[in-house]
Amino acid sequence: MNQSAVPDAELLTSLSAEYRELCRQQARVWAVMAEIARRYQRVPLPGTKWTPEQLFDLAADEIRAELRMTRHQALTELTLATQLTELPRVAAAMADGWLDRRRAEVLIDACADLSREQADQ
Repeated sequence: MNQSAVPDAELLTSLSAEYRELCRQQARVWAVMAEIARRYQRVPLPGTKWTPEQLFDLAADEIRAELRMTRHQALTELTLATQLTELPRVAAAMADGWLDRRRAEVLIDACADLSREQADQ
């Protein structure tokens, strides 16, 4: 949409709607990344003894190649994506467009050392 055509009275509403969509999109991207990691953990190559860490790195390498990211960026994104799966309420708030990436990262970090029950609260 051409934002110059939006009336002044609706511009902030438009901004809000676009920002919520950005939150939703980030949630969807992380959900796909987490699913990639989950599938890599589930299906080790026959005849190999890959550790979960090696399989996670392999998933990150696939994401890196697909999205043309640095390895560090792919590992960071995949780590956040998988950690978000442990916080369903945070994931739902992102998917609904009410929680942005930065706030989700803060909550993920804050909940890292908590028990599952504590994190749920």
